[in-house]
Amino acid sequence: MVLRFALIAAYSALVLLSNAAWAETRTQKYAVISLVGDALTLVTHQPVTGSRIDRNIKHAMPDPERSMDRFVLREVNQILTESNRGVETVLLTIPGADAIALGEKVCELPALQDAIRAESVTKIVLVTKFRGLARMRFGNGSEGDGTIEGIGFYLDKTMPTQNESGKVSKGFLAPFAYIKLTLLDGNTFAELASAAVTESLSISTPGSDEQSPWEALQPEEKVAALQHVVRKSLRGEMPKLTELPLNLNAATTPGK
Repeated sequence: MVLRFALIAAYSALVLLSNAAWAETRTQKYAVISLVGDALTLVTHQPVTGSRIDRNIKHAMPDPERSMDRFVLREVNQILTESNRGVETVLLTIPGADAIALGEKVCELPALQDAIRAESVTKIVLVTKFRGLARMRFGNGSEGDGTIEGIGFYLDKTMPTQNESGKVSKGFLAPFAYIKLTLLDGNTFAELASAAVTESLSISTPGSDEQSPWEALQPEEKVAALQHVVRKSLRGEMPKLTELPLNLNAATTPGK
């Protein structure tokens, strides 16, 4: 009888622990903030011999609608919720150049802290711009000079390229995502983890010597390629950052 009661007590304890763990998972709530989509950057490579000076031409293409921020928020939301029942999200974009300039320090704003605490979130995922050396994936290696940051395109008009069939062209276009993912505590705003992501995809257009690689792609093709790179960068790091499982069946091909 004593043994039976001991077993019942042990079982009850397991049930309580299981329910507590389930409740904790069920009430997990993330605030997601994206500060990368105020503008896309077009970086045009300028050949320089014997110098480390970054002479690349950088042109900002403002996006008042913050469409790329909205895309990032949707992707992060999908990653957090698709394989994790009960996870809730609050998706935030913060208007104004001042917030973009603050970057990782944006969560120090008292008004934002109050808004996040009012939502009772447990963790914050912050997506900001990262600056690093331009290393565009090309075949089994990489190409590029100077530094880039955020989301945009790297354009090289002069480098000879050749595809598998032997067709030769001049130059390539590489959509890139140089971003930093930061996980913060939803109450104290202390940093829990972070990861810098440098993802790119080089696209050449064999046989189009007279046409710039930028002009060889239609606007919708550029958008699809850029979204593919951003999606790949998020799906590569988010599960490790949050320690949540990832649905490997989710679409990761360009245009999907």
